Amino acid sequence: MLNENEIKENLDNLLKEYNSLGDQYENGKNRNSLDLYDDKGREIFEFINSQARAYHNNVSDEKDNDYQYVIETCFEILPLILRHFKYINQEIKASVKLGDTVYSDIQRMAKKMSGKSKDLRDIKSEFLKNELPIYGFKHGTYMSKKKTQQ
Repeated sequence: MLNENEIKENLDNLLKEYNSLGDQYENGKNRNSLDLYDDKGREIFEFINSQARAYHNNVSDEKDNDYQYVIETCFEILPLILRHFKYINQEIKASVKLGDTVYSDIQRMAKKMSGKSKDLRDIKSEFLKNELPIYGFKHGTYMSKKKTQQ
């Protein structure tokens, strides 16, 4: 489990690489560049998802600054997930199929922050419209068995 500064540093580096790969694809429009861009996007989303899971399962103080940063980052990353897969689907002229629970920890943490806000409802609606999974939006918080056995 990383602290706020470590998460920011890792995320900033990943986003720089992601944007660079996006530029490379736009300049050459070859499938290999698109695959690298897609892989980097998924790496970013899984990185944030793993931090969301770690913080949810290990932090008892929800007022902790690092915890708050993770929640806010989860909410802020949702539009990027949506844009990323809309773009990938547009470029491959097909619909990428993701597992039903992929990025659900991000969704759960965003839901913790925003509850039933219009912004969150709008994002969830866009996920549905674009055939992206919404498991974490529908199924509140999850606590690992490890935490409940302690």
